[in-house]
Amino acid sequence: MDTGTLVAELRRTMGRLDTALGEIDEGLVLVNEAGEVQWCNAPFDALVGRARLASLGHDLHSLLPLDIVGAPILTIEQTRGGITKTGRITAILSRDPIRALEVEWRPIPTEEPNPFLFVFRDISTRISLEELQKKIDQAEQNWQTTNEFLSDRRHLVNRRRSWLNACRKTWKKIAKITALPWIVLVGGLLITAAISEQTRRFGAQEHLRIESNLLEAVTDAIQNKLEIDISVLGALAGLFNASNEVNRDEFNTFYETVILNTRELKGVQGIGFARWIPATELTRFERRIRSEGFPAFSVRPPGPRQGYGAIEFLEPFDWRNQRAFGFDMYSEPIRREAMQRAAESGRAALSGKVRLVQETDEDLQRGALIYLPVYAEKGAATQANKRHLVGWTYSPLRLKDLVKSALDTVDNADLDGTGVLVFDGDQPLTPNLLFDDKNLVRRNEVRHPSYERLNIAGRTWLVGVQLSPQLVGPNGISPAFWLNLLLGVSGSAIAALVTRILVSNHLATKEALAVSEKAGRERALASTVFEESGQAIVVSNPEGRIVQANSSFSQLTGYRISEIKGQRTNLLKSGRHDAAFYKAMWDGLLQKGFWEGDIWNRLRSGEVRRHHLSITTVRDENLQPRYYVGMLQDVTERHQAEEAVRFMAQHDTLTGLANRAMLMEQLERQLALAKRHGHGVALIYLDLDGFKPVNDRFGHHVGDQVLQIVAQRFRQVIRDGDLLCRQGGDEFVVLVPEAGSTDELLKMGWKLVEASRAAYNTLDPAIAISASVGIARYPEHGNSSAELLTAADNAMYAAKRDKGNAVQLCNGNQTMPEPASGLLEPLDDHRHQHQGASQGDEQGNGHG
Repeated sequence: MDTGTLVAELRRTMGRLDTALGEIDEGLVLVNEAGEVQWCNAPFDALVGRARLASLGHDLHSLLPLDIVGAPILTIEQTRGGITKTGRITAILSRDPIRALEVEWRPIPTEEPNPFLFVFRDISTRISLEELQKKIDQAEQNWQTTNEFLSDRRHLVNRRRSWLNACRKTWKKIAKITALPWIVLVGGLLITAAISEQTRRFGAQEHLRIESNLLEAVTDAIQNKLEIDISVLGALAGLFNASNEVNRDEFNTFYETVILNTRELKGVQGIGFARWIPATELTRFERRIRSEGFPAFSVRPPGPRQGYGAIEFLEPFDWRNQRAFGFDMYSEPIRREAMQRAAESGRAALSGKVRLVQETDEDLQRGALIYLPVYAEKGAATQANKRHLVGWTYSPLRLKDLVKSALDTVDNADLDGTGVLVFDGDQPLTPNLLFDDKNLVRRNEVRHPSYERLNIAGRTWLVGVQLSPQLVGPNGISPAFWLNLLLGVSGSAIAALVTRILVSNHLATKEALAVSEKAGRERALASTVFEESGQAIVVSNPEGRIVQANSSFSQLTGYRISEIKGQRTNLLKSGRHDAAFYKAMWDGLLQKGFWEGDIWNRLRSGEVRRHHLSITTVRDENLQPRYYVGMLQDVTERHQAEEAVRFMAQHDTLTGLANRAMLMEQLERQLALAKRHGHGVALIYLDLDGFKPVNDRFGHHVGDQVLQIVAQRFRQVIRDGDLLCRQGGDEFVVLVPEAGSTDELLKMGWKLVEASRAAYNTLDPAIAISASVGIARYPEHGNSSAELLTAADNAMYAAKRDKGNAVQLCNGNQTMPEPASGLLEPLDDHRHQHQGASQGDEQGNGHG
């Protein structure tokens, strides 16, 4: 067989396995005697940066010049008798950044001059600066050995050989120069300077990006906070529009409803209503307020004015807000400007910086107010409504609390340590400062903030952020910069020292290196790659019969290659997967040409193991499936570890019952199903009575056994679909999906009590245990998991108090004494692994 025929046959063979070989990380190249690429896999195409199969027919050296300090070390030349040696070298593509390849070549034995298989492995991430210099010297020694069996180049490569020899001579000359360590040192420092500068520039860009993103998030959070407050004022204005007269009870009910359903009002001092009072109506207004239970009420500050904007309602009506009750906000210029702007526009208006009447010298904060007008005639135009102004709904804002609560909603780790500034107006002027959480202005530490204007309610705020000193600075200086600089300088010094040692010991090092490997003539290209793969590979035909498998497959399954050839691939079938699983596998394989997933296989020994299987379709020239290439990896231990962790996360280690985490997960799920389908869900909460004396008398080891026996008895009482959980100590909960009537639940409760009261003769006849049972049912006793849990817990306490009735159904009037049972408190179930009885002792103290 001539070389061309061999190469053609090899290419056909590799085409069948091309997809499978593409999953190997190593770059593989088949080169003929002229140095031209005849076949390559996808990782090699990625290595040289070419499109798939675009490298075919090109000279290998033109695609990937492999250099040792500037000199090409690999060219493909064959002697007339063929090359039979196998070799391995390290090729240095670049030093900064370090890019190094381990190149291995081996001949494919034929009667004609041998084609070569080259294997490229990227070792850039596994080589240090010191190792790099050692590899350079080793590679030069390897070159001398390699050159012993490379013949003279033909006329097509004469110029390349001349260049190669010149580069080698130059390298030898440089290696003997005593100044080489200084050259390495200077070069290293220059490289360090370049890397450090690049790091600094990147840091400056990163600073701008982080600051910009953080500023946008902070501004949005403050704006959202204010918009929510304006929305609440709009709802309050709606209350006044919907009612001719709003009394204090209605106003208080509105506020309580808002507080109950709105969590975003933190930082807002309250919500109120200021009534517009013409001068002629002042006396009547004060008389009316006094008649409502405020005999000392008067509008302040006193004095005659054309009109008054006095505070009539303000919630919460605590001691701080009571200081503002009756205050005429219209008498103060800054407030009056915002109130007039709101009345004229009919929209919300934000005031300038003020000191709230509510403030005292303790925890004094800057303030502002938002006003929204209320008119008497709801349907009239705004201009007409100005003549029928009733007043303003308003909200006093304590700006420190307001902005901090807005910042709490910002989910950005970079906010920690970052300074936030807010100014009134569009200029960062100190008199207009509204918020400064790091006291940057007072300490004169405002260095490099970024600002963004926030326009809301007819006013402009200037929001700024200044990143934490722990983050990258505006000039790009960061810990990474100093680390690169330190490592670069240190590395350069070390490299110079190593170079000096290497130069003095150059000849001795070259003599000590071993560079060649013995040839393997009996193996062709396909079998070489196939057999040496660390993954188990099996090739089957479209009929599902095994065509070939490698030694890794034999080791994985226990079957010899001779045993499985011609056998169907289902000889590994474990019986753990149904027909639907295999149908989905084949459907995916036929439709997409690829399938990947985990599967249980039965080995030759009969053991069932879990394998990760990926199957790739190899198609013929008509795009019809010709072979299926499967790659297997044993993941049994990993799967077992994952299952063990998953079980421990959801089960009590002492009894094997579900723990609280699983209970809450299943309860939420069953409640969702019950709400969708209209059936009931019940919780049966049990607490063992008399468990503490067992611990005290017999010890915790006996208490643990009691808990295990009780758990086993409870399992026998409940239905198959019910979930029995241990909550820690001596507490158990039964989740009853699709619960029946309350009578059925009470019967189950009594069965559980009787099971707990049964004798414990296997331990000690003197042990006497009972149980108190509380039952709650959805939807009668609660609509959420928290409500059901609380109801069941309360019912259980009622059962404990009523000594004659150990099973109690929630009746809505039961309350839970202190201390609580702990069902709704956090609990680490793993601490019960070896001390379940001691936990029961502690819980017993809580349950009496």
